[in-house]
Amino acid sequence: TWITYETANELLTNFSKGLNVLNLCPVIEIEKEGPYRFLGIYSRNKKEWLLSYLGAIKDSITIVTVYETLGLIAIEYILEQTQLITVVIEVKALKTVLKLAKNHKIHNLKNLIVIEKEDDEETCQELSKFGFNIYSWEEIVEQGKNKGEKIALNPAKSEDICTINYTSGTTGYPKGVKLSHKNIVVGDRKSTRLN
Repeated sequence: TWITYETANELLTNFSKGLNVLNLCPVIEIEKEGPYRFLGIYSRNKKEWLLSYLGAIKDSITIVTVYETLGLIAIEYILEQTQLITVVIEVKALKTVLKLAKNHKIHNLKNLIVIEKEDDEETCQELSKFGFNIYSWEEIVEQGKNKGEKIALNPAKSEDICTINYTSGTTGYPKGVKLSHKNIVVGDRKSTRLN
């Protein structure tokens, strides 16, 4: 289903403002890196994936991508290495997060922004019992629309880190490749690894 550029811009701007209203992407320091503001995206390609990504860029938030194909141990590693607090997540991936929570494998993740939340209310309720704040993607947009009118977003600069993409690598844990906005726009090959 097509949407206009105007509608897309309104949605992603309100999404970004909603993140601010609820303070879902606070500044953190990791391993002598940063400071960063992270937002994880754990989903297959969907409209909300792209709008979340672009909304993050509008406010200098670095995206951390998480994919089911990396496997449970790798997902745990990514969540812990980046100290992710908030993840946009598709319903299909909720059970993986619940499994990690039940096994006490994740310690920082507190907020789940669920795409199509109504499709698995049972798992959402169980995650709530583990202390997770569960939001629908639309709730975040509504927060930005209704309470974010005075929020000034901080657009990214070319040297800011746009995304950390984790690759499966050939040995050991996945490698986090940091890509700046300049890397993505210009194709500059000076990306670095998250140590």
